[in-house]
Amino acid sequence: MKNEFELGSRVQLASFHGKIESPEPVTPDENFWKLVGEQGEIISKNLKAHPAFPDKGKRALVKFDKNMSDLGLVNHNQVPNSIWIFISDLEQID
Repeated sequence: MKNEFELGSRVQLASFHGKIESPEPVTPDENFWKLVGEQGEIISKNLKAHPAFPDKGKRALVKFDKNMSDLGLVNHNQVPNSIWIFISDLEQID
């Protein structure tokens, strides 16, 4: 079954880049695997590809319920607690 991700969809991060843990060492502020299992909401109707990973498919902008700063993670987007996530790493929740 294919998930349909739309603006306002509630999602849970099942993996990050297809893994539940980083396959190699990363700096603590870039360890986005800490978000695996966390829930959030799709906050942009636009899905976009990542130029460095064109074969991974589209990404959605997810605003997590969890405060990323509390996890020691850097926030790269204007909307706090949001990050572009490959839709293949997301599970839609009700």
